[in-house]
Amino acid sequence: MSAKTRGPRVGLTRAQLLFVPAVHPRYDAMFRQLPFAGFFLISLIIFGIQVPEIVQIPALWVGALAGLIATVLTIFNTKLINDGDNWITIVPILDYIALSCVSVVQPEIYLAPMILLSVIPALWLGSIERTYGFVLVLVMSGLTMLPSVIFHVFLNKELEVSEILALLLIPAFSGVAAGTMHSMTLRTAMKEKALLYQEARLERTVIQERESNRLLDSVVQAVGRGLLVIDAQGNEILINKLMRAHPILSSTELGAAELEHHGWFFGADKETPLPPHEGPVSRSLRGESFTAALYWVGDPSTHERYALSITSRPLKEADGTFLGAVLALQDVTNFMDALEAKDTFISTVSHELRTPLTSITGYLELIRDEQDHLPSDVKHYLDVAERNTQRLLLLVTDLLTVARSERGEIDLNLEQCDVGQIVDEAMIAFQRPAEEKNITLTRLGLTDLSLNADRVRLAQVVENLISNGIKYTPEGGAVTVSVQKSTSRSGAEIIISDTGMGIPLEEQSQLFTKFYRALAVRNGSIPGMGLGLSICQKIVESHGGQLTLESEPSHGTTVTVFLPAAR
Repeated sequence: MSAKTRGPRVGLTRAQLLFVPAVHPRYDAMFRQLPFAGFFLISLIIFGIQVPEIVQIPALWVGALAGLIATVLTIFNTKLINDGDNWITIVPILDYIALSCVSVVQPEIYLAPMILLSVIPALWLGSIERTYGFVLVLVMSGLTMLPSVIFHVFLNKELEVSEILALLLIPAFSGVAAGTMHSMTLRTAMKEKALLYQEARLERTVIQERESNRLLDSVVQAVGRGLLVIDAQGNEILINKLMRAHPILSSTELGAAELEHHGWFFGADKETPLPPHEGPVSRSLRGESFTAALYWVGDPSTHERYALSITSRPLKEADGTFLGAVLALQDVTNFMDALEAKDTFISTVSHELRTPLTSITGYLELIRDEQDHLPSDVKHYLDVAERNTQRLLLLVTDLLTVARSERGEIDLNLEQCDVGQIVDEAMIAFQRPAEEKNITLTRLGLTDLSLNADRVRLAQVVENLISNGIKYTPEGGAVTVSVQKSTSRSGAEIIISDTGMGIPLEEQSQLFTKFYRALAVRNGSIPGMGLGLSICQKIVESHGGQLTLESEPSHGTTVTVFLPAAR
């Protein structure tokens, strides 16, 4: 039960119990009163036997009645307890009245035991947390002296010094006892409140932690990916239902973190087992952070494989201490199968298209040999047919390159080649398209720079980039091609700059994605398939180089191809 929902305090606190350990609240007052009632009754019996004539004094019976009423009230105290300390103070007040009445009967006999008995109601009232209990003790103990004083005055008896000191002992004993008890009660109450406050804080913390855990569990179970959390030793800490229900885990008793150590991870060919240290868990335990790493996973005893895209992030303390890792897994088997079918289709269709296009190109060249005898309009038609044929051949070449790159089949025929010459030949090939759009095509930098590269593939890269520069630059613009040695590393740089439309920053991260075309290009109805940059990047990276791009809308684009001096 929280502090906000805790019911009102009823009766006396455990700290207020004086004579007995914690019992049911109904009996607290009764157990407090029993010592007083017992000693009070014994005193009356003893004094009654010793001085029989006192039983005829009314004050004795008034005192006895007050003590009896106080004791009975504690027996039937449910209402008093439930009403709180204000009502229960009636009992010690009645005790004081009983003491004062009895002490009048024979002060010289009753005063000493009454002084001792007065301590009991004093302790009772002193145990009340509020100050009025201590004040009541002083008032009631003072009033207890009055009957004896009045008795002596009424009988014209002089109070002796010993009697005066004895009378003063009643408020003195009561005050000290009540003060001590009140101080102890306040300290105990403060400790109790502090404990209650700490308990409430702890309970709120537990509730918040429980709610946080419930929310985290809901998020973990609702997320659309398999989640696996491991500690620094590779032990599973958490795994969600989506992950646990995957066919890979449902078919084995191995844990998700154990699969790679039992040969369940394979390379791109789906057959070659990956070394355990190259698996996602091993990489994660080394503190690596990776995104969308593709793994083929399956039982080594079967040929069924699943493609998993795995992302991992390390868990660390504020001081950098490694605690473990979180791995998110997504089954992309259907997607990979679709890609494989698409690549097979593209490769097949491209091969089928290449054969008739080669024949068309050959016959167009034969016709070119006789163009001197052809009418001018036929020559124009021939130019159109040849230009579109070349465009189709370039598209087919791009599609075949993409299909091969997906299968890791970009073979390079490396040889010493002159990069400057490759660029010059490409400039000549695109001089006419540039002139048709009134675009200035400029060649800068070195003209003689030898590198170990694939001449055909490198020419494909340069031609593709120059073609893009011309294609995306409006009439009257400029395209500049420069060849230079790299100033920061060993190798050559081919830089193609244009003054074209440029590309927004938010779209630049997608430019090297296959079939992606910028929004402005799509809206401008500029022809293309969105394969050029992707192919160029694959070829350059196959050479061990790097292709980078910088662009600003309306200010053009600069593409830099870095090729290392040696592979």
